[in-house]
Amino acid sequence: MPKILVADDSIAVRKVAERLLTEAGLVVTLAANGEDALALLAKEVPDLIVSDVIMPDKSGYEVCAFVRSQTALSNTPVLLISGIVNDEVTKQAESCHADGVLKKP
Repeated sequence: MPKILVADDSIAVRKVAERLLTEAGLVVTLAANGEDALALLAKEVPDLIVSDVIMPDKSGYEVCAFVRSQTALSNTPVLLISGIVNDEVTKQAESCHADGVLKKP
């Protein structure tokens, strides 16, 4: 089964994502912030990373840049999520080579 890492500082977002993705038959790992996400990525390579843009300590952009800099992770798709998707968010997502940006409801 495909493995998804969801990194978001909102417990509500993490729980909703976990429920929906698990119901879809995916294995979900949750991270409460960017540092936690990087620690998890040191242990396991997911099939997809979904990361909030704005989090304490490390942003989603920093998580994405880290993923792209690691040989074992560099081809892992990264989707960034944000409450606001504007030109600045899109530009920063492109600069860290994210695979896409999704707007949070």
